[in-house]
Amino acid sequence: MELIAGFGNERSELIRADGIKKTSLGILFVAAPVAYYFLGQLVGYWSLKFFAATLVLGVVGLVKLTGGLTMVFRPRSVTGDLADAGG
Repeated sequence: MELIAGFGNERSELIRADGIKKTSLGILFVAAPVAYYFLGQLVGYWSLKFFAATLVLGVVGLVKLTGGLTMVFRPRSVTGDLADAGG
């Protein structure tokens, strides 16, 4: 039983590490539209198409952020192969 518990703990650590990476990337993606907005106000240049693209990036960031936080706080809830968990 100890061997199985050891494998489970190692798997949880790997999933948490992937979750931290996804959370960090998600925070950066979510910050992109906010940064573009303030930078555009500062410089005085505003492109609606580019802002829309950063909004899409922000939504992708929200998905990565929520998935990463789930992996960090509940690593046992991640099912499947670890090769699929990092993507």
